[in-house]
Amino acid sequence: MLPNPSLPRPDLSLDTPREAAYGVVAAWMNGNSALKHAPFLKPEHFSNAFDEAAWEVILQLEQKNIVGEHVLLRQGMEMQRIFWSADVTPGKYLREALEYTERADGYTMHEYARLIYDRWRRRQMEQEAALLKAHAYNPNFRLPPDPALVAGTGGSAPVPLGDILKAEYPAARGPVPGLIPRGLVLVGSRPKVGKSTFYLQLGGALGSGGMLFGQKLEQKKVLYYALEDTGQRIQERSREMGLPADSQLYIKHELAPLDKGGFEEIEKMAEEYDVIMIDTLARCMPGKDFNKDGHILGQWLARLQMLALTKGITILVALHTRKGTGQTRDPIDDILGHTGIGAPADMVLALYREPDGRFTMIGRGRDIPDLSLAMTKDPVTRCWQLVGSTEEVIRNENEQKIMEAMEELGQARAAAIAEHIGAERSNTSARLQKLVARGLISKNIVDGKPYYTLAYEPAPELSAPPIQPIQPIQPIQDG
Repeated sequence: MLPNPSLPRPDLSLDTPREAAYGVVAAWMNGNSALKHAPFLKPEHFSNAFDEAAWEVILQLEQKNIVGEHVLLRQGMEMQRIFWSADVTPGKYLREALEYTERADGYTMHEYARLIYDRWRRRQMEQEAALLKAHAYNPNFRLPPDPALVAGTGGSAPVPLGDILKAEYPAARGPVPGLIPRGLVLVGSRPKVGKSTFYLQLGGALGSGGMLFGQKLEQKKVLYYALEDTGQRIQERSREMGLPADSQLYIKHELAPLDKGGFEEIEKMAEEYDVIMIDTLARCMPGKDFNKDGHILGQWLARLQMLALTKGITILVALHTRKGTGQTRDPIDDILGHTGIGAPADMVLALYREPDGRFTMIGRGRDIPDLSLAMTKDPVTRCWQLVGSTEEVIRNENEQKIMEAMEELGQARAAAIAEHIGAERSNTSARLQKLVARGLISKNIVDGKPYYTLAYEPAPELSAPPIQPIQPIQPIQDG
């Protein structure tokens, strides 16, 4: 008989109870949905590799709306990369699960799952306690922040709004006004679009107090974790970009996983650097699935954000975006993996490659208005260049098409102009009105109908004068 999982069990091992593991597997084979009755239970919550393999296959089958199929479950378990033996086979495992639960009391799938999850949480507590115990007498181990000692907070006591209104806070000016604020900034794109190039260009501009997208930047001390690049590649790109050797940009090619000392290293670096750039999130959280482990990644990003805001610095983290769907693009929704990954960010920037070969950078942030920038790459320096806002570029191109059409058509109506340039009539009419208001096009009413002409005479084509043959030089006659 399985004891009530709500009662304390101090005398039990923290391993997954055999009856509970068999219980959830048998319940699924009897037609109970894991996603419906135990949506919180993951394979890693089991302490036994065979139980973990069974639950992994069950979740995969449920993604295909398959429940209760014994044969498919057995076949899927046989394909799992664990050591099956003559004593333990997938078929024998499943038979034992069904036989065991037939003799057990009638606990539900949800109750079995809660007991497994409870044991996993207690194992986590045990591991964390063991880690803290191991570091307790290590003077080099950094203690977690003590809220009672944080200056100006009064511990955890609430602060009256009047005090906040009267307080003097430093200006929350980011390293790149209008683009990159203080706090956590996520930079995403599809692979090979140019995130690393953007990082190096940004770090070089900030480290030298140089120019970026037409604005002069204040010099900052920058640390760039180039986890996907070698020193040779950084050298080649830096020379092509013309980055100065005395730039306050520092490169590092290694960073421990955030959950294994990497975060503590960044905490230490935050005392010295104004901007920290990490390329990429996958490299500093190896082995994590961006869908299944999205909540874990989100928690670590939230810690990075709080660190950045507390220290008054900017931390940029590069990651990948989903493959385009052709629908309206949103940098937060397009982040690869769980939606919670983008939640802690103060700004999310995404680079997109357009079908015509150009690029667009779209941004959404807390304190910076949404932006959409038309970008291009300099073929010589490989630097990103700002063409203008996407709206301005599209408007200028369409207006230029209208002006060129008017030179060919002469006087014409809006419908003819729209057909000539291959655009919608309503959009063409609206652009014509703007060009009339700017004095570039004239509007004339003929027989009650509007006609449009250029407000100036097109410049005539210049032709070169004919080339005269060179006359031979006559010798000078002596007088």
